[in-house]
Parts: sequence; C-alpha cells; structure tokens
Amino acid sequence: MSTNNFKPFAIGGGANVTSQSDYEAMAALLSGFTSGKASSSQINKAIRQATVMASILAQFISDSSGNDVLDNGDTQTIMNNLLLALKNNGNGNFLQIGNNLSEINAAGTVAQASARTAISAAALIGLASQVFSVATATANAHAVPLLQMNTALALKAALAGLATQVFSVATATANAHAVPLLQMNNALSLKASNSTFSPGSNGNGVYYSYPGGLQICRGNITIQANSSFTWTYPLAFSSAPQVFYTALIPSGSGTPSAMWINSVAASSVSIYNPNSQATQINLLGIL
Repeated sequence: MSTNNFKPFAIGGGANVTSQSDYEAMAALLSGFTSGKASSSQINKAIRQATVMASILAQFISDSSGNDVLDNGDTQTIMNNLLLALKNNGNGNFLQIGNNLSEINAAGTVAQASARTAISAAALIGLASQVFSVATATANAHAVPLLQMNTALALKAALAGLATQVFSVATATANAHAVPLLQMNNALSLKASNSTFSPGSNGNGVYYSYPGGLQICRGNITIQANSSFTWTYPLAFSSAPQVFYTALIPSGSGTPSAMWINSVAASSVSIYNPNSQATQINLLGIL
C-alpha cells in the first residue's frame, strides 16, 4: 500500500480550534496576523484548514496513482502522480493530447457523430445564417438546391479531413459513383478557398459559375414523342460536361422509358425520346 506523508492537523474530538463562525469573523482572514499575540486556537484553526485539504488531495493521489506521496520537497514528482491519478480515476474519459483525441474514436460512432456535430455547429453557425438569408431573399425555384450546395461547401471548410476520407473511399472502390464524388470534392475544395460564385440565367436555363472552373447548368425542356432535341447550355462549358436528367410524361400516364443521350459537346447535348408521348426532361450539366 502506498504511503501518504501529508496528515491533517487538530482533527480529534474536542481539538483546541476556534469555532467556524468566530474564524470567519476574524479580521486576520484578510490581513493575516500582523501584531500582538494570536491565540493557539486561532493558529490551530488556520493550520487545520490547510492540512485537511492537503491530506485529502494527497490521499487521492496515493490511492489513484498507487505511488507514495512524500513530504520531501519533490514537487515535480507529486505533480506527475497527480496527473496519473486523474487519468486513472477518469476511467479513460479525459481527452489526451498525446493520444490525438483517439478517445473519441474509441467511444464509437455515436460519440464521433456528436463530436462532428458540435464542431460543425460552433464553426459554421455564422455562415449557415447567411446561406438561409440568401435562400429566403431569392425565394425562387433554385433556393433549395443553392442552400444544399452552400451547406455542403461550408462543411468542407471545417471538415476537410472527412471529405478527403470520402473521396479516398470512392477512389479505392472504383465504382460508378467515383466521377460524381470527384466533382463534388473539387467543388468543396473551391469553397474552402473562395466562397463567391457567379449565377446567371437566360432562355436556355440557369447556370452557376464558380472560381477555378467549376460550372453547373440547369434546364427544363420538353421532347416530342420519338424525337430528338438539342439542349444548348445557358453557358457553354470549356469541354463536354457530365449530363444527368430526370424524365416525366406530362400527362402522368405511365413511367417514361430511359432517354438516349446521342452526343455531349461543350455547348450542347442531343437527347432522343423513345416514348410515344411528349416527355418533360429536367437536365443538369456539371464540369
């Protein structure tokens, strides 16, 4: 059993100490004993106040660290043992710099998600408020997509490491979603360095042009039955973009067959409608 040299003073029954109320009323609590003769009961009270707390702390160090707490003037050893006692008594709940906060990872997915939420909320609350204000002010058909895009881009600034991990997984799996994830990662990287972009629209649709070359075009067209249609982008790309679409037969009867993308160029895309009815197409081009 480890040894504790720090003992409480005057703790026996009937010990010669001043009462608590008299002690708290003493002027010497502020100035100390400056002149005259202090009574032994007053001195004993002051000593007991200090030694009781010192002995309790020393006993905690001794019990939790398993090491001796010696009255030999070695303050560094006592400090080291105090830190060891706190770590041992904390049951692994203290975050340690030397462990790179691995305690959060070891705590499981729920703790990890809570930590990410706390960090994101603290770091992005100002930017999130600005995004909501812009979406409310514009109040058009593009408010929701813009809000979602800006939220994702804002998260990149605070959680760049997580985005990099997602991109690494996509590259390793090399599946059909690798290219869209790459484009999203590029968009997030652009947001981290520059949050401004240039939106615009014309008769062919709307576009968003980001610094660094990222461009998004959106449009709605109707293709007649068994016919081809060429959609000219509202803003030409530097090269052929990735084109995505959703289709809806206006009458609502039946589910439309898949469209045929005949060709994709930097300025336009040609699409064939194999359905027997006119079909509305929502298009999205990204580069």
